Amino acid sequence: MNKSAAATLKDYQGFLKNYPVDYFTSDLVSIINPPEEKPLSEIKKLWEDFLPTRKKGQTLNFYIHVPFCKKRCDYCCCHSKALEKTDDIGAYVKNLVEYSRYFKKVFEGVSFTNLYIGGGTPSVLSEAQLDYLLKNLFADFSFDNDGEKTCEMHPSSADLSKLAVLRKYGFNRVSFGVQSLDSAVLRKNNRGYQTLEKVRSAIWNARQLGFLKVNADLILGLYGDSQAAFVRSFSKLMEINPYSIFIYPLKIVPTYIKKDSYRGNFERHYQSTVDFFKKLQRLAEKEGYSAPYDPDVFLPMNDASAWAFEKIGEETGLKKSYRAKDYRKILGVFGLGRFSMSTIPSQISYQMMAPIDRKPAEYSCSARTYSPKMEMAERVVSSLCYNHYVDCLRFREDFKKDFFEVFDSALDNLEALKAVEIKNDRVYLLTRNPRKKAAYMMFFCDPDENVLRRIGERRNLASEEEWGKERGIGWLRRPRPGKRELKNQATLKSRLDRLCVPFEGKTAIIDGKATGVGKRSLRVLSKDGKNFEFLLTPQTAITEMFFDDKEESYEKSATLKEIRKGDPVSVTAVLGNKPQALIVRKITVVNWIDGKER
Repeated sequence: MNKSAAATLKDYQGFLKNYPVDYFTSDLVSIINPPEEKPLSEIKKLWEDFLPTRKKGQTLNFYIHVPFCKKRCDYCCCHSKALEKTDDIGAYVKNLVEYSRYFKKVFEGVSFTNLYIGGGTPSVLSEAQLDYLLKNLFADFSFDNDGEKTCEMHPSSADLSKLAVLRKYGFNRVSFGVQSLDSAVLRKNNRGYQTLEKVRSAIWNARQLGFLKVNADLILGLYGDSQAAFVRSFSKLMEINPYSIFIYPLKIVPTYIKKDSYRGNFERHYQSTVDFFKKLQRLAEKEGYSAPYDPDVFLPMNDASAWAFEKIGEETGLKKSYRAKDYRKILGVFGLGRFSMSTIPSQISYQMMAPIDRKPAEYSCSARTYSPKMEMAERVVSSLCYNHYVDCLRFREDFKKDFFEVFDSALDNLEALKAVEIKNDRVYLLTRNPRKKAAYMMFFCDPDENVLRRIGERRNLASEEEWGKERGIGWLRRPRPGKRELKNQATLKSRLDRLCVPFEGKTAIIDGKATGVGKRSLRVLSKDGKNFEFLLTPQTAITEMFFDDKEESYEKSATLKEIRKGDPVSVTAVLGNKPQALIVRKITVVNWIDGKER
């Protein structure tokens, strides 16, 4: 075996050790190409430069994100939060319209291919709010007649009047997040308010109003579910007769793994799914639904991929469908709303992470800039995630380059490791083990050896904590503090206590998220929705506090440079006309390591 290839593989495996690659394989590219802050005004200019060069027929989709839900389901990995005040929605919708107008002139004369409103739960909007949003949207932007116009809805809030508003503006597809029809499973996942009657009513109303595509989603692998219960949900849903049923794999989040030690149960349930895929296939065909031919197309927990079952013989007339990403072609996405994702092909992808409560010209996004090779690497990773192979002819068609020449070094290493097979202009990975697969894919998505460089740098870093920050991972694994660190913490605590003594009885603690960090000020959006701007003085103490799931904590000194927009913070301050921060604590959630992985 090639010693260089084996050594590199070992380095990649070490790099990925603390990252949950067996659940989010396609995020590999973002690990090695971490995001940076970019003003929305610069992104606007990038769109202005790109649109005149857009290839004829190139897909350009429009996405709107509504980050609110009635309740947050335990399993949810989407960017959303439980709705606290109905006023939040009204303000959010008005801000969405303001941000859309900021881009109105940029997209004059441009027709978007597809439109998708997702969340969260868009159906938490009232009929009037939905109408206001869509009236302004369709007045300012154009859309292809034969493209999809989709809105996600919760069956419990999908009133007939809201569905009618969607139809009024030409929406032809509605997608209901059903997830399960087993009441016990729903209750165990904080979704007990959904009923079979609501699901049946929502789908029937959408059918009656003339939506060409009425979809219902199910999730495979929910806590408390079983094969038998899942099959019952699937059968009941087919009886209700939506146009399509999408079965999504559960995307595990750390808090869900901890639920009743669920990780092992989930993996056993998930792996056994393929065993009864043929049963689902037979049930679907019996009820007049087409089924995927090959369960291998169903990827192990790494993207928004799903088994799609559609009614046989129902022609919708729609030639196009919405995708945020497509491993088969290059497409653009223009997104609006907090947490929305956008892509300017071959240039940049960005996300609106901060609240949209400031003027668009003052807003900044979290952005990743593409090099040509990085874009090709992302296509390779996506292809291997979805299909376990790369179509080399399609690669040449899209990028005008030969796959074997671009990735000759990666292929040499993988062939030395006996990890790939080449046949019929396709390159196959020979393992289905998610961790091995992720490590092998690193050979493709590390074209400039950025990861290898950082692995070398890592050996000089002081702690796992710093390495985790470098990779941009919010949920960290960190060695448990030792005796010296605990002694330093005691000294720090004593200093912080002395700092607050002169202001005894006059201080308040404000918990929230950092929205702006300056040399002498810190802006914070509190948990109850209030904006604060704190004055920072030379005496202000900056620390980082680590919490685990058992509420164990550890605090250490930090610097202002370590606090970024969006970070959870806790500020001890003297309030007044100009609130003064005494202590600023950055809050980080960790999983302590006691010498070995937990």
